[in-house]
Amino acid sequence: MITIGVISYKNDVPSLQQVRGTPADGAVIAPGESYYDLDYLKSNVEQLREQLVQLFLKKNDFLDEEVVQLSQKLDQDILGIQLKMMQKKGDCV
Repeated sequence: MITIGVISYKNDVPSLQQVRGTPADGAVIAPGESYYDLDYLKSNVEQLREQLVQLFLKKNDFLDEEVVQLSQKLDQDILGIQLKMMQKKGDCV
């Protein structure tokens, strides 16, 4: 299982909003299911992407440690979506 977390950054960069239906203190898996469906993951990726753009505009440096960390987190989340989609496609075959 891939755990998707929420990253909050300082310096006037807007933090991610809590997605409706998710617990405020982190991920919890319900018996037999996870709330990490594709819609949630896609929404999270879009929020991270927007946050990355804002952070880069503030730092103006692709090599800034915070920019790199957020970019890597975004990469992980995109891979998580791709894995979910491949698993879903495999279930349908």
